[in-house]
Amino acid sequence: VIFALGLAMFFSVFNVFFRDVQQLVSIVFMAWFWITPIVYELTRVPDRYKFIIYLNPFFYFVHAYQQAIFYQQWPTPEELGAMVGIAVAAFIIGAFFLKRFKAEIPDEV
Repeated sequence: VIFALGLAMFFSVFNVFFRDVQQLVSIVFMAWFWITPIVYELTRVPDRYKFIIYLNPFFYFVHAYQQAIFYQQWPTPEELGAMVGIAVAAFIIGAFFLKRFKAEIPDEV
Protein backbone atom coordinates (compact mmCIF):
# COMPACT_ATOMS: atom_id res chain seq x y z
CA VAL A 1 0.00 0.00 0.00
CA ILE A 2 2.84 2.38 0.85
CA PHE A 3 4.51 1.61 -2.49
CA ALA A 4 1.28 2.28 -4.41
CA LEU A 5 0.64 5.47 -2.46
CA GLY A 6 4.12 6.73 -3.30
CA LEU A 7 3.60 6.03 -6.99
CA ALA A 8 0.17 7.67 -6.88
CA MET A 9 1.55 10.84 -5.29
CA PHE A 10 4.42 11.00 -7.77
CA PHE A 11 2.34 10.51 -10.90
CA SER A 12 -0.57 12.64 -9.73
CA VAL A 13 1.70 15.67 -9.31
CA PHE A 14 3.02 15.28 -12.84
CA ASN A 15 -0.47 14.66 -14.19
CA VAL A 16 -1.48 18.13 -12.99
CA PHE A 17 1.30 19.83 -14.92
CA PHE A 18 1.48 17.50 -17.92
CA ARG A 19 -1.96 16.19 -18.89
CA ASP A 20 -0.55 13.46 -21.14
CA VAL A 21 1.02 11.72 -18.15
CA GLN A 22 -2.24 9.83 -17.60
CA GLN A 23 -1.98 8.13 -21.01
CA LEU A 24 1.75 7.58 -20.61
CA VAL A 25 1.28 5.96 -17.19
CA SER A 26 -1.25 3.50 -18.57
CA ILE A 27 1.20 2.46 -21.31
CA VAL A 28 4.11 2.23 -18.87
CA PHE A 29 2.06 0.16 -16.41
CA MET A 30 1.02 -2.24 -19.18
CA ALA A 31 4.67 -2.77 -20.14
CA TRP A 32 5.57 -3.02 -16.46
CA PHE A 33 2.94 -5.74 -16.01
CA TRP A 34 4.53 -7.88 -18.73
CA ILE A 35 8.07 -7.28 -17.46
CA THR A 36 7.02 -8.46 -14.01
CA PRO A 37 6.74 -12.27 -13.78
CA ILE A 38 3.05 -12.37 -12.89
CA VAL A 39 1.62 -14.58 -15.63
CA TYR A 40 4.85 -16.53 -16.10
CA GLU A 41 7.40 -18.03 -13.74
CA LEU A 42 10.81 -16.54 -13.17
CA THR A 43 12.37 -19.88 -14.10
CA ARG A 44 11.13 -19.37 -17.68
CA VAL A 45 13.24 -16.21 -18.08
CA PRO A 46 16.69 -16.87 -19.57
CA ASP A 47 19.54 -16.17 -17.15
CA ARG A 48 20.95 -13.38 -19.30
CA TYR A 49 17.67 -11.39 -18.92
CA LYS A 50 17.03 -11.98 -15.24
CA PHE A 51 18.87 -8.80 -14.27
CA ILE A 52 16.02 -6.85 -15.90
CA ILE A 53 13.54 -8.66 -13.67
CA TYR A 54 15.65 -7.95 -10.57
CA LEU A 55 15.77 -4.23 -11.44
CA ASN A 56 11.97 -4.16 -11.43
CA PRO A 57 10.88 -2.92 -7.98
CA PHE A 58 7.47 -4.59 -8.24
CA PHE A 59 9.08 -8.02 -8.75
CA TYR A 60 9.87 -8.38 -5.07
CA PHE A 61 6.25 -7.88 -4.04
CA VAL A 62 4.91 -10.28 -6.66
CA HIS A 63 7.56 -12.87 -5.89
CA ALA A 64 6.74 -12.77 -2.17
CA TYR A 65 3.04 -13.30 -2.88
CA GLN A 66 3.78 -16.15 -5.27
CA GLN A 67 6.05 -17.85 -2.76
CA ALA A 68 3.43 -17.54 -0.03
CA ILE A 69 0.46 -18.67 -2.14
CA PHE A 70 1.97 -21.39 -4.32
CA TYR A 71 4.75 -22.76 -2.12
CA GLN A 72 3.59 -21.79 1.40
CA GLN A 73 6.95 -20.10 2.06
CA TRP A 74 7.44 -16.81 3.84
CA PRO A 75 9.71 -14.24 2.23
CA THR A 76 13.29 -14.22 3.45
CA PRO A 77 14.46 -11.33 5.64
CA GLU A 78 16.36 -9.96 2.64
CA GLU A 79 13.23 -10.00 0.50
CA LEU A 80 11.21 -8.34 3.27
CA GLY A 81 13.92 -5.72 3.66
CA ALA A 82 13.93 -5.06 -0.08
CA MET A 83 10.14 -4.68 -0.14
CA VAL A 84 10.12 -2.32 2.84
CA GLY A 85 13.01 -0.31 1.38
CA ILE A 86 11.36 0.00 -2.02
CA ALA A 87 8.00 0.94 -0.51
CA VAL A 88 9.48 3.56 1.80
CA ALA A 89 11.66 5.00 -0.98
CA ALA A 90 8.64 5.28 -3.32
CA PHE A 91 6.63 6.94 -0.56
CA ILE A 92 9.39 9.41 0.29
CA ILE A 93 9.91 10.34 -3.37
CA GLY A 94 6.17 10.75 -3.93
CA ALA A 95 5.75 12.81 -0.76
CA PHE A 96 8.74 14.97 -1.71
CA PHE A 97 7.26 15.84 -5.10
CA LEU A 98 3.82 16.42 -3.63
CA LYS A 99 5.21 18.75 -0.96
CA ARG A 100 7.48 20.50 -3.44
CA PHE A 101 4.68 21.33 -5.89
CA LYS A 102 1.77 21.59 -3.43
CA ALA A 103 1.58 25.39 -3.70
CA GLU A 104 1.54 25.33 -7.49
CA ILE A 105 -1.09 22.60 -7.95
CA PRO A 106 -4.19 24.78 -7.27
CA ASP A 107 -3.02 27.29 -9.86
CA GLU A 108 -2.68 24.59 -12.52
CA VAL A 109 -6.00 22.90 -11.78
